[in-house]
Amino acid sequence: MFFTTYFAQARRLDPRKSNLVSIARYTPKGFLGRIYLPLAPSPSLLSYVKRTGDEEGYTKRFKAYLETLDVHKVAKDLKDGAILVCYETPEKFCHRHLVADWLREAGYKVCELKW
Repeated sequence: MFFTTYFAQARRLDPRKSNLVSIARYTPKGFLGRIYLPLAPSPSLLSYVKRTGDEEGYTKRFKAYLETLDVHKVAKDLKDGAILVCYETPEKFCHRHLVADWLREAGYKVCELKW
């Protein structure tokens, strides 16, 4: 099982007791979890969505990228119980939701942490 959340909420968790994993291209200073760049969007993809606002195009490109990865290897690398962390709040567009869907499609359970 995996979880997702955003950096502001991840601060509530003890990094010594939680498997926090940043999947952001640029992780904020002071983050005490692991960084897993294979699930981070590329700088060019981030630039694309910032420049165009095209979330649909971003989604298509990021999903195509995810399909180049071995989902089971990624799940093994993350380890059960990993909390995937990025920037946006749950109701906003964020690539972590695309990652969560990708993991679910492969049979893994993924839940957004809520406080």
